[in-house]
Amino acid sequence: MLKAFKCMLIIVLLLGVKAAYSDDLDVVYLKNGSRIVGVVVEMVPSGNVRIRTADGSEFVYRMDEVERIARVPAPQSAQERDLRAAPYYEIGVVLGTPGAINVVAGHWFGAYGTRISGGYVESGSDMFWGVQANAMKKLRDTPVSRHAVGLVAIVHRDERMENWILRKRGIYAGGVAYNYNWRGLFAETALTLGANTGYSNAQLLFQIGYMHRFLPKQTPSSR
Repeated sequence: MLKAFKCMLIIVLLLGVKAAYSDDLDVVYLKNGSRIVGVVVEMVPSGNVRIRTADGSEFVYRMDEVERIARVPAPQSAQERDLRAAPYYEIGVVLGTPGAINVVAGHWFGAYGTRISGGYVESGSDMFWGVQANAMKKLRDTPVSRHAVGLVAIVHRDERMENWILRKRGIYAGGVAYNYNWRGLFAETALTLGANTGYSNAQLLFQIGYMHRFLPKQTPSSR
């Protein structure tokens, strides 16, 4: 079981890592002073170079026409500006752990942040509540979306009447989590191990809902 838990832990940590990277662009500088920006799709050192531009057009040049070829970062639009170092607050409502319907509040201090969520449900003689705390690190953060991983701790307690007997159960769990926010739509999956009957094996837990991010306004220095 421990081996399986370690394997799943690695998978959770690697989720979304690809999103932390953006593609660079190629720039072909010609000897006549022209410059073509795009992606080099073919290059033969003693022959030709073929480059595809953003509109899908392809251009072919002889290598003796080329002064040099360079790689440059892709231009950053307002919606792609890097917010990994930006501090901000977030609040929302999610369904799932730890309390079925949960209120969420968090604060990012920059690349690292904390978040707490919790809920309380009572129906007749049945009652359960839960609190969850996250410590997180951003993998990628833009005005459109954010990917983050981190540690999670959960406390859950429920009381229910079964055959005229009030049964109480408390759950304490911890593990790793990955979450994604796209234009406010929030989803998180967490791999946890807990302490209590029926919870000693690894569990995959989820949250899904809406999370509003109070992002900082764009300034000339953040472009």
